[in-house]
Amino acid sequence: MDIKSIQIVLKKRGLYNGRIDGIAGRLTYAAVIGGLGAMVPGVPWETWSAPRRQVAFMQAHFKSLEIETGPIDGLAGPHLAGRPSDEPA
Repeated sequence: MDIKSIQIVLKKRGLYNGRIDGIAGRLTYAAVIGGLGAMVPGVPWETWSAPRRQVAFMQAHFKSLEIETGPIDGLAGPHLAGRPSDEPA
């Protein structure tokens, strides 16, 4: 999972209108925060680092597609390894 994959998902969900450039800039960061706020109520992501928030966003995205990722904890593990941004395992 890389920044471009995250940007593609953010754009498809209408959360990001920046370029798909693979750079985790302020627009990407703001979109991830917006997505987390809408998708994972009750998860204490506000205290997590930016990379951990990015992982949590993708975990929430996969859960919305009914793909099991384990808990939304922002920790990349075997459930996310090498997974394309919008395809089931």
